Amino acid sequence: LTLSRDRQWGITTGLGWGYRSFRLGNSYAFRQIDGVTGIVPGVPDEEVYTKSRLRYFYFRIPLSIEWQTRLNGKGPLFFAVGPEAEIRHGFRSKAKVNGSKKTIDKGLNGRPLGINLLAQAGYADLGVYMRYSTYGLFEKNKGPELYPFSFGVCWYW
Repeated sequence: LTLSRDRQWGITTGLGWGYRSFRLGNSYAFRQIDGVTGIVPGVPDEEVYTKSRLRYFYFRIPLSIEWQTRLNGKGPLFFAVGPEAEIRHGFRSKAKVNGSKKTIDKGLNGRPLGINLLAQAGYADLGVYMRYSTYGLFEKNKGPELYPFSFGVCWYW
């Protein structure tokens, strides 16, 4: 949606679906004990966790204000920033336990809704992004205080 006559300012939105995966090392895994999610070690000589991870699926709906221009008739060069709603589902703690793949726990008091701050910049088909979750990943007082942060390179096509 264009906001200015010179077509340099606008509002952009979209819809994304995917999953996030957080890996733990040193025989630790996410587990829910007495209604509280924690990062706990495996029990020596009983359970050895390897390749442990927390995974969840999401829908994301960004709403950004964007500025863009063309450089020498090429481009565009652009910058965008704004909030992004995130709907989370399917929280699972998985690991290799004593060499076999296993789902350790489900649910894990994951917060089903979150608001991220999203910033993007790029030129032509390449760009970079940063995303920061303003709400903790777990419900208040029911898990560790984790605020996911990510950055990366994008290919826009």
